[in-house]
Amino acid sequence: MKKILFILISITLFFLGSCTGEEKDIYDGNSNERLTEEEKACREDLQEAENGWIMEYFPNASQYGGYQLLVSFDEDGMATFSAEKAVSGDNTRKESGMYTLKHENGILLSFDTYNRIFHQFSDPQSDGIGFGGDYEFYVMEHTSDHIVLKGKKTYQRVELHRLSTDVSWSEYLSKIDKMATLVDTKYLDMTLNGKPVSMLAKSSFARCFNLSYTTDEAVETHVMSFVLTVEGVQCAQPVTIGGVTVDHFIWDDTTQKLVYKDDENTIEIGTLSINRIFNQTTDTWYFANKRSSTRFRQLWNSMVYIMNSDFNTEFNDFYLGLYANPFEPEENYQAVLAVCRDNIGSVYTTQYEIVEGTTDHIRILWKGYAMSAQYYYKAYEPLLTFLSKEGENEFIIEADNNIYPQEIKFTKVSNPNHWFIISTKQEAH
Repeated sequence: MKKILFILISITLFFLGSCTGEEKDIYDGNSNERLTEEEKACREDLQEAENGWIMEYFPNASQYGGYQLLVSFDEDGMATFSAEKAVSGDNTRKESGMYTLKHENGILLSFDTYNRIFHQFSDPQSDGIGFGGDYEFYVMEHTSDHIVLKGKKTYQRVELHRLSTDVSWSEYLSKIDKMATLVDTKYLDMTLNGKPVSMLAKSSFARCFNLSYTTDEAVETHVMSFVLTVEGVQCAQPVTIGGVTVDHFIWDDTTQKLVYKDDENTIEIGTLSINRIFNQTTDTWYFANKRSSTRFRQLWNSMVYIMNSDFNTEFNDFYLGLYANPFEPEENYQAVLAVCRDNIGSVYTTQYEIVEGTTDHIRILWKGYAMSAQYYYKAYEPLLTFLSKEGENEFIIEADNNIYPQEIKFTKVSNPNHWFIISTKQEAH
């Protein structure tokens, strides 16, 4: 019995001894060492792009569109940025700042020192939020040609593509800026196989739209955010509209539209005509009376004289804008608004009517009074009649820019010698 017990103990000790031998690590180094190697490889990819990287940056794809930036990384820890005019104001301008790669639950790329081109997206600004962008990014994927980042705070995906050495930075960005002159506006409309899809810009910065498409069953709503490219636009995420999934549009010079096509479907995006743009505008438009026709100036001067002499009130301004009726808050009126000394205001409500079959004709229709308008109507009546008298209230409108108009000329169809100019900038009277 003792002999059997001795044998069992010996066998047990033999196996225990075998288990205590040093086991070979199946990994080449510990996790920190592996991360260090990955960081080194990532740093090499960033720095070895001889002509830098194209960065498609979406500060907040659910609220704003994306922007094209160019960035290069040097061995001294400096990142140099340039960007399209919508960001930088000048596509030849460059700004540099420090960057670091560090460990923080992975590899974290951080742009540490303030850069006036890049950091404007993450700058909280006066509202404490700004564009809500990131300046720290986790490196999710990297090769010598393509890098994928994820914002530390927003989790927003940012892609970097290696820029070819045969294209200068200013040349590349000029192509983006050219595309911006064609489509970079909040005044866009879309069709799917000829059926309208409503596009409503989510902010004044455009490039991000609420889409609404009516089918037999229901109304589909989606958000589409995109960045401009040399060929057209690239969506932040694929969007499905009426069963058709799209992630990019190509600019068609012939139709002057952004187009997506597959074997069965065509989706087109075009800019609105100038009369439709003005009909939808929420901007404030000031009358440039000194640059308007002789007849308009005469009526303007008469209005000012009557306000000063008959009402002993100094006239300040006269403009077009939206008026929210305090008794019907759901109603907004396109109105002519007058402001006098001590901010005494008068509102004369109007309505704009697109002349069917035209792209540049609009009518101004008289609606009524609001606030103290009836009391001062004697002064304003001649000018209001000039604008809205039935049979003489159709105008041909011409804009300085059909993408983002800042100035519009209205010429009467009934008398081309009678015209006026409105501007988003207030001018001296």
